[in-house]
Amino acid sequence: MRKIIKSWDTGSIIKTKNIEAIKQEYFQQIGACSNELDLPKAEELFRLVIKDFKKGVLSLDELSSFGFYIFHAVAKHHPLSGLFKATLSASELNFVVRSPSVYSNLELYLKDIDKFFEKRLSEHENGKTTSIK
Repeated sequence: MRKIIKSWDTGSIIKTKNIEAIKQEYFQQIGACSNELDLPKAEELFRLVIKDFKKGVLSLDELSSFGFYIFHAVAKHHPLSGLFKATLSASELNFVVRSPSVYSNLELYLKDIDKFFEKRLSEHENGKTTSIK
């Protein structure tokens, strides 16, 4: 899934990376297919994606593309979940880092993602989620 975004303030076009080639690897790690993605599996998927982003395995554009995919596939149907805000923020990152008019909000987007990740990590450590690979 490649996102194409047109900047409203500069008119520039942003084309993000296609995550289809690596998406299936993540689905295998969580034991799901893309058409079987429920809220718990989507949360686990996004936790793994954030973990790999923090380790430098995934780029910011890939994190953003995964956020976009997970938001539209699952999170938008659960507006009160932590996944909703985290994936929505992640999906906007590739635009925010390239747009001077909203760049100052970058820290807020990253905090939303980090808050979700830290909560999921804490739940894992307390035995409430599946293992971190």
